[in-house]
Formats: sequence, C-alpha cells, structure tokens
Amino acid sequence: MQKENIIKIKFIFNFLFSIIFLFFSISIFSFISFPLLSIKSTEIEPIKFLDFTINKVPEYDLKKNTFWWLTQDENIITIINRGDERIKFEIILLMSQNPCKEKTTIEIQYLSKLKHYNIDSKQRSTVSLGDFILKPFEKKNLYIQGNPDFRCYVKNGDTRNFLVKLEKIEFKYE
Repeated sequence: MQKENIIKIKFIFNFLFSIIFLFFSISIFSFISFPLLSIKSTEIEPIKFLDFTINKVPEYDLKKNTFWWLTQDENIITIINRGDERIKFEIILLMSQNPCKEKTTIEIQYLSKLKHYNIDSKQRSTVSLGDFILKPFEKKNLYIQGNPDFRCYVKNGDTRNFLVKLEKIEFKYE
C-alpha cells in the first residue's frame, strides 16, 4: 500500500511539473514571438537599416546640431543598407550657405547621373535626389563637388576652400 501511494505521488508530481513546464514554455514563446509581429518592427520598416557616412569631420553648432562643411576637394557620402531586404527610398539633403555667404552651384553624381543644384546664399536649400534602390547589404556613393573656380576661404587660419554647409540627410521611405 505504501508503495502504491509513493507511485501515485510521483505520478501527480510529474504531471504537475509537466503542466507547469508547458505553461512557462508557452509563455516564453509568446513573449518572444508577439513583439516580432508588431507594426513597429524593423522588418516592417526597413528604412531603419539605412545608414550613411561622410568623408568629412562632423562639426556642431551652438545648439549641438551636427553639420558638415563640404569643401572644394572630394566630398563623398556613402549610403549603406545594413538590412537583408531591398529598400527603395528618396534622399533629401538640407544645405545652407558657405561661410562667405555667396550663392554657389554644386554638382552631385550618383547612380550614373550628374545633376546641378543652386545653393542660395540667403536661405536653406533642400536637394531631393529622387528614388534610390539598395539591395541587401549594398552601399552606394554620392559625390559632391562645386565649380573649380569658386573660392571661399575664411580669415581665421582655416585652409579649407568651403563649398556649402550640409545640415541634414534624410531618407524618405515609400
């Protein structure tokens, strides 16, 4: 009789342990799976995988906003898709005057295209580069240069020949 009770207790204990284990397994699976189905998931918003680098040193204004001085020498912006999906998007560059406060024309070469843009001396200029498509883990370069005859030097000892101030790069996902 004693042996039968021990076997029954072991069976009940094993059954309860199995039920508790199953409950925790389903709970863990749910907590891991449901966030992946969220609308804010990066798999649904591949634009979050876009990144860029610029071959210029970032500088900061008094409000701690980042900007880059593009100069007459080589200006390269590399756009990188760090995700595993193809992304179609638009690039928008926000530019403003050079320190000489002179109007200038820049040319941007990208995707085998060469386009000219006038950068105003009094207000910010928005440059929209149209549609881009990047394959998974692909990167492409934008080359920006100005008129070789344009000169803009400041009188503080800085030897750079300034072209324009690049204030922001935005990606618009379609």
